[in-house]
Amino acid sequence: MDVLVTGATGLLGVHLLRVLSKDADVSSIYALTRNKAQAQQTLNQYGIGQNKVVLIEGDIRFPSLGVREDELADLKKVREAYHLAAMISLSNNPEDAAMIHEVNVRGTANLLMVLRGCADLQKFFFVSSAYACGYYDGVVPECWMAQPKGFRNFYEESKFMAEKEIKKFFEDTDIACALIRPSLFLTQDHADFEKIKSQTTYCYCYIISKILREHALHLGQLRFLGNPHSTLNMVRVKDLVSLLIGLRRDLSSLEIINMVNANDIFVDDLLQSFKKGLPQNTELVFKTSLNIDHLNAIEQEAYHRTSVFSRYTLNQVLSWQTEKASKMKKELGIKDMTTKEIQRHFEEFDTLLQKKRQIHASRMT
Repeated sequence: MDVLVTGATGLLGVHLLRVLSKDADVSSIYALTRNKAQAQQTLNQYGIGQNKVVLIEGDIRFPSLGVREDELADLKKVREAYHLAAMISLSNNPEDAAMIHEVNVRGTANLLMVLRGCADLQKFFFVSSAYACGYYDGVVPECWMAQPKGFRNFYEESKFMAEKEIKKFFEDTDIACALIRPSLFLTQDHADFEKIKSQTTYCYCYIISKILREHALHLGQLRFLGNPHSTLNMVRVKDLVSLLIGLRRDLSSLEIINMVNANDIFVDDLLQSFKKGLPQNTELVFKTSLNIDHLNAIEQEAYHRTSVFSRYTLNQVLSWQTEKASKMKKELGIKDMTTKEIQRHFEEFDTLLQKKRQIHASRMT
């Protein structure tokens, strides 16, 4: 069968491509990309062969995905479609709102319009976000969500609105749909670290790590904006891929799954991951409110560079319904990460960053 994947060269996309390309019942994988040359480099980096993957240059922001007529005809023969493409930005800057909406909402609508013309399409998979719930009262259900009372940023809102596009598509067609809401991605593949250091939790940790190491000799107590009892939820990329592949076999109608970890991590535990290698007298603490005028220069730098993350480090504890996810995890042998495992993972990420900085510094001297 022929398959379409958007966001194929993103963090999740490359790992899904790697698995799909080895599947005997998949003949061609049409991978939508905005830049063929860069996409080819990514496929080479991850060792993804070209015998099945067909790179098609286009852009979900445009009608008909911006692809040529002959390539559009090929896309209309697919039997499965995976929509992974998204603009991942936690910005609350009004100037960024239009682009986030254009990619995540309008892009989804454009893709669905094309898929409505696919006579052979049987299954559609959409990767949303567990945080599309925004500021949600009660337990987030494994079904269509009610309108939240608000969102932390435009990204969350765009994912919620994209889900509404999926709902209409499902109600209008006979296509089986799987809507997966993963929490924050964790990757244990070191090849991913360079790609992911600009995204969500890794970006936050990258910024903190860089600030701490640049000022390692001058640290005492450093205060960061956040509630130490706030939590984040994280899942492995490889587990999300396993879930998607597992759903391929039996998807026949609608499945909405909250793919979250049974174990949250306190943001304070995450912050303490970066104490390794710092002077012993260094104290890293979260404060629920900070007066910018009373912060030292290092704290002010951290405050300004991590401000977009404060709505998560001050986050209310969220709860998700997980009956469907838990059942599938058990069937697929997926085990949730413990808090200690997550903490060790970010210690490893931090250590790798330090090694790269040392190598870079030695090359510069």
